[in-house]
Amino acid sequence: MNYPRCVFFLIGLLCIVMMSAFSQIGYEDYSNVFFYPHELEPMDLLQDGQGGPAIKITGKTVLVWVDIEPEMDFAHPTCYILISSGGIRIEKGKFWPVLNGKTILMNEISKYAFLSPCSLESDDASGLVDWIDIYIYPHELTLRDKLVDGLSGDQLKVYPNTLLIWVDLLPGAKFVHPTAYILVSKHGTRVEKGMWWPELNGKIICYGEKNKIGVVSPFKVMRLLLDSMIDE
Repeated sequence: MNYPRCVFFLIGLLCIVMMSAFSQIGYEDYSNVFFYPHELEPMDLLQDGQGGPAIKITGKTVLVWVDIEPEMDFAHPTCYILISSGGIRIEKGKFWPVLNGKTILMNEISKYAFLSPCSLESDDASGLVDWIDIYIYPHELTLRDKLVDGLSGDQLKVYPNTLLIWVDLLPGAKFVHPTAYILVSKHGTRVEKGMWWPELNGKIICYGEKNKIGVVSPFKVMRLLLDSMIDE
C-alpha cells in the first residue's frame, strides 16, 4: 500500500470539507413569525391554503403563523399557533393561511405592529376566567440565556435564536397559577406548562408591565449554521 499517497488523499479530503464549512459561515436560515392583528371568531373559516383542510376556531383566538421556510414558493412546512382561553393548539400546515376565502400573510409589504401584552377576553360562560394576557418577548433568546419558570426553578430548554411567547392564563392571580410558554425556533415550536412568571437570566419579566411593547410582524427567527449544529 502506498501510505504517502493515502495520507495526502486524506489531507486533501479534509481540506475540501473544511473549505466547504467555512465558506458557509454567515449563511442564515430563518423563519418568519406573523401575528395576525385581529382576533378570530368561531364564525371565521381558517384553512391551510385555498381549498385546504379547515382549522377549527372554537372561541376568540389569536393566530400566530410561522412560515418555516419563507424562501419556498409552493408547498412547504408551516405552523399555526392558536391561542385562546380554552388552550393553546399547534397545527402543522403546508401552505399560506386562508381566512374566509382570502389568502392572508402572503407577500405582505406593510408590517403589522403587534402590541404586547395582548388581552384576550374569554368566552367561558361560567365567568370563572375573564381573560388571558399574551406577551411576546421583543428579543430572541440565545444559548447564553437562562429561562426559568419563576419560583419553581424549572429551567426551560432554549435553542439558539428562540422567540418567547408567554401566556398568563389567569392574570388576576398574584401567586402560583397556570401559565404557558410558547417557544418558536428553527428547531420547532413547542408549548411548556408553567406556574409562575418567567425569569430570564435572574430577572422576572412580563410581570406588572404597564407600557405595551410594539412587536414587528413578521418577526424573523434566525438560525446560524454553526449554532444549528450544536443540538443536532
